[in-house]
Amino acid sequence: MGTNRRRSAYATMAGSTASTVVAAAQSLVLLPLYLREVGPGLYGAWLATGEVLVWLLAFDFGIPNLLIQRVGALHAKGDKGAIGSHFATSLLSLLAIALLLLLVVFVSAPFIAPVMGVSGSDAASLVSSLRIGALSTSLMLLAYGFVGLARGLQDTSLVQGVSLAGTVAGFALTAWMLLGGFGLVSIAYGLLARSSFTLFGGLLFFAFRAERGVRLSLRPTREAVTDIAKNCPPMFAAGIGYALMNNSMVTIAAVMFRPEAALVLGVTKKAADLVRMVLDMIGHSSYAGFSHLYSQGDRPRVRSVYRELQSTFFLVSTSLLAAYVAVNPAFISNWVGSEMYGGFALTLALALATIAGSWSYFQISLYRSMGHHAAASIALLAECGVRMALMVGLAYTFGIVGLAVGAVVTAVASGVWATRRIKASIGASRDGAWVWRALPFVGAAVIGFLGVGGGWGLVIGIGALVCAVAFAILIAADPALHTFRRKFLGGQA
Repeated sequence: MGTNRRRSAYATMAGSTASTVVAAAQSLVLLPLYLREVGPGLYGAWLATGEVLVWLLAFDFGIPNLLIQRVGALHAKGDKGAIGSHFATSLLSLLAIALLLLLVVFVSAPFIAPVMGVSGSDAASLVSSLRIGALSTSLMLLAYGFVGLARGLQDTSLVQGVSLAGTVAGFALTAWMLLGGFGLVSIAYGLLARSSFTLFGGLLFFAFRAERGVRLSLRPTREAVTDIAKNCPPMFAAGIGYALMNNSMVTIAAVMFRPEAALVLGVTKKAADLVRMVLDMIGHSSYAGFSHLYSQGDRPRVRSVYRELQSTFFLVSTSLLAAYVAVNPAFISNWVGSEMYGGFALTLALALATIAGSWSYFQISLYRSMGHHAAASIALLAECGVRMALMVGLAYTFGIVGLAVGAVVTAVASGVWATRRIKASIGASRDGAWVWRALPFVGAAVIGFLGVGGGWGLVIGIGALVCAVAFAILIAADPALHTFRRKFLGGQA
């Protein structure tokens, strides 16, 4: 990966990881406050309906992803005028979508509360929170345009830094409001602070970091409109499918079972969700750079970078999720109480669903960054239809754990499909590190099944040890990680 591409990917990954660390701290510190100040029933309803706000982010119609891919390719050609026109057209489109979604949620929010079995003052609180959350989502959709430009130009340090500040500010605001007795809206205002900072960071980037040629060509064009109209409808449908697949598990649990069951599921998968945020950013941070590299036509370099990206993904995912499997029971027991733990089988299934789902989307995103928008979108839509049906069917048969099992099966199938397409296009060879990637999971599963008792010190110690061992195994065994080995071994491969 070229110097600029690598620097941009590292900046995006570092910023996203820092935001995830803050989000993890927020979950650790604030969840007991949520349960105390909001109550299990209302908070469970928020977990279920709050996922709807995540679905709304998919209503970007795929415009940011198309923008990143197009800007990355145009940047390789030095066409600043086309970059400016595509950005302007994309931004106006996102603004129109954001305003429409805000109106729809504002009107429909009162009808959501009865579906979740919430009434009275709790219903009023949920409605207000949904409306504030919808404003946050609308601002984030607009911010995606600026962030997409930054990622396409491979200059993400500013937007990532301001976004991190927004995460911290949202954390602080939510904590202050909860302690002040504001209830559920505290969470929504925290989200609003975070999205506002992200949008502000995007504006700063455009004003001070975007190249002058891009700013001077800031006008919509018929060509850009045609490009969006051609490619974005299938990408929009695929985005909705991805959101439904990956942000519906708690909602389905609430509808099929009860809000309390959704709360147990949400708590059990909380750490895995944080890991997924890190894993998804590996794909997000490399999307523009991979598109730029592929457009240059250097196939040997593309193959090398693809192998490195694959191995990096599994290095991070295996290390973190092995630790999750090993200590999640003790973690939740110390955190909010063992009554909120959904069981070892659910933990293991959620870990597998997390790694399979993130890997699958990573592969499809890389395939799409090569210009295969329609095929990638069709694959996501097909997976969505099968996964939703399988999740519901398995949930009826096996309970909540069936939701995670259904996600694993479909994610593996779509991931294998995308991987084969990529390898056929770039001529990559077979990956031989799968046994080593599975080995840490086996050991972690044994630890998790037997159970880890004790306080926070033991939880943190065992989790860190499992993570370090898994990391060391893959560093030593995966041929594609020779760069990391040289650094760890003082220059020896």
